[in-house]
Amino acid sequence: MGLIKTFDLFGIHKRLEKVNKQFREKVIQSLDEIGAECVDTALENADYDDPMGNRRSSIGYVVLDNGEEVNSGGFKQIEGSLGIKYGSQKGKDLAEELAGNHSEGFVLIVVAGMENAAAEEAKGKDVLTSSEELAKKEILKVLNKVQQEMKEEP
Repeated sequence: MGLIKTFDLFGIHKRLEKVNKQFREKVIQSLDEIGAECVDTALENADYDDPMGNRRSSIGYVVLDNGEEVNSGGFKQIEGSLGIKYGSQKGKDLAEELAGNHSEGFVLIVVAGMENAAAEEAKGKDVLTSSEELAKKEILKVLNKVQQEMKEEP
């Protein structure tokens, strides 16, 4: 008695490609949403002086997929601030520099690009602390949600 192949390898391959694409899209979308929430949280909880608006303008995020930037947000000049686009550019530059250190997997980078941001954090001020806490909490929820959604896909 011999064996007879009753499955289609090409069909299996196509299905795996579709599932992989859906998974990647869901993870990227979720990281983008978390990044935007982190920026909003950082701006809402800012408890430091920033008369030029550069520090707040330097807050933003990038989402990477195997080293390639797929989404970003924030880095917006704060309305009514005295600063021009200096803070925004500093934030983008720092995010780009950090992105260069990540060539594999999914990565969310949230930054405050002004040099004095770290000094403010060291003084106990909230520049990105609340955003970091939010990201840690939300990333686990998102991964569980994506995993559950993928199980439910037909």
